[in-house]
Amino acid sequence: SRTEAELAKRYSSSDECGRFRTGDLTAAEKRGGESGKPWNGYDVDARNRHWAIPKISNYAEWIEENLIPGYRAIDGVHDRLDALDAAGLIHHPQRGFWPGLKRYAAADMPSGPQNLILDPIGFTNYNKGKEYLGYPTQKPEGLLKQLVEVACPKDGLVMDPYCGCGTTLHVAQASGRPWVGIDVTHLAIAVVEFRFRERLNEQPNVIGRPEDMDAARDLFDRDPFQFEAWAVSRLRGMLPNERKTGDRGIDGRGYARDNGRRHLVMAQVKGGKSVGPSVVREMLGSMVDSDAIMGVLIVMDNNSATSGVRSDIAVGTVEIAGRKISEAPTVHDRGLFLREIPGSTIHVVGIRQSRAGHDRSC
Repeated sequence: SRTEAELAKRYSSSDECGRFRTGDLTAAEKRGGESGKPWNGYDVDARNRHWAIPKISNYAEWIEENLIPGYRAIDGVHDRLDALDAAGLIHHPQRGFWPGLKRYAAADMPSGPQNLILDPIGFTNYNKGKEYLGYPTQKPEGLLKQLVEVACPKDGLVMDPYCGCGTTLHVAQASGRPWVGIDVTHLAIAVVEFRFRERLNEQPNVIGRPEDMDAARDLFDRDPFQFEAWAVSRLRGMLPNERKTGDRGIDGRGYARDNGRRHLVMAQVKGGKSVGPSVVREMLGSMVDSDAIMGVLIVMDNNSATSGVRSDIAVGTVEIAGRKISEAPTVHDRGLFLREIPGSTIHVVGIRQSRAGHDRSC
């Protein structure tokens, strides 16, 4: 059972029936019928929502047994709302759009196995510490380790069909279990590859991504955002940006080491047929604002970069995916190289700024 301190933290309000928290009475999206009609001055349809009231859940059963006899037999959505309101189970906020359903601690008490998971690891998204990769739904490795070890024998196969940033796969690999991970986004696959390389010194085998120019162009035509994530992931050490809009043209980030310090490297992807000098100028502005030591502009092929882009060039070398690639001659202390990465199906235009005290290679 939970302590009084735990109950007070999760159920911060109380009345004559005990401690409670306020839960949702509405859900996303419009619905036809009574669930989309206004009730007691609340117009759910006007805000693209609908009424979502418990009827057959465990909490509905608890309500019927303890507060409203015959509750589950009430058919009408508004009739159920009226019954809940008459029983004092609906909280009407002074501020905000929607009323809430009181959920009492007595009905929500967890079972023993849930306590084993919740204490001490936590069943929440991971958002800090050395494990954190910046992925929005990342879970602690300790939690997934318990689940994998309980659910999968040593000689079993771990499969995660929505693998995200790969925490389940990481735990399976570290424990010696074979695994299969599936995800629909190239962002997730890129994060998994980065995680395995940096933390396990392993390169996972990836199936289903573009391996030639025709496939790359097809991906761009079907989903430009997925093309961006895939193209950035081709550069070792770079991770795609999660944001699809409002990113100021920056599609990926990584870090270069210079005299023992880490410096930001930014990537931008242009899959269209023509890339002009304005793209370079805008990216240089973003680099200055973000204090980036280098920028990498990924284009579909050599013909994508116009002559204006090719004219802003400088000398030096830069290392991409473990390979040093020559830049072209210098102009205005800003460099640009245009070379096909060996073994790659993309072309890269690298923009960099030289600074006092910084090495010319990274």
